[in-house]
Amino acid sequence: MKKKKKGLLNTIKRIRVRKIEKKTKKASYNDIKIRSKNISNVRVDREKSSRDFIDNPNTSSTNIDIDEIEEKDKQIKNDKEEITTETNKKTNLISFEHKLTEFEYKLKYMNLRDLEGSEYGSYFPSIRKKIIIIDEEERKFSLIRAGNNQLAGDLYTFFKKNDIKPGDVFRFEYDPDEIDENGIHILRLKKK
Repeated sequence: MKKKKKGLLNTIKRIRVRKIEKKTKKASYNDIKIRSKNISNVRVDREKSSRDFIDNPNTSSTNIDIDEIEEKDKQIKNDKEEITTETNKKTNLISFEHKLTEFEYKLKYMNLRDLEGSEYGSYFPSIRKKIIIIDEEERKFSLIRAGNNQLAGDLYTFFKKNDIKPGDVFRFEYDPDEIDENGIHILRLKKK
């Protein structure tokens, strides 16, 4: 920390420095005021030009056909609706690949995890709800959601009939909207 020099001359220097600092602060504040006034003037000019166009549309160099604009708006709206319905159809299907572990094979359950470890249990029906597995040959096997991220049930027969062994990779395909005649959700499994 600097020591303040005592004396009349040093006091006068400090006062002058403070005055200069105040002037620069005032100058920068005034610059900001001027800039904001210029911006508001631009806004006012835009509003005036739009009012002039509304009052006298013939003075503008552009001729606008209102029917043409309305038709384009309808076309854009229809295109947006088609895109959203297509994406909704695609997003309902939950699809991921799973590699059966030896532990799962022995205890006859399956985790709802993909190859990277992401969990999909939250997309499936609640715990203890029935689910039907349909294999590639359209055979049905009954399951329940045993835990937050697990399926259990008739997996032993599913493994045997589809010749699934530990280390095999198969694909889960689940659509929450696909329900059988008894109101039970359907899960499709395909061996890779």
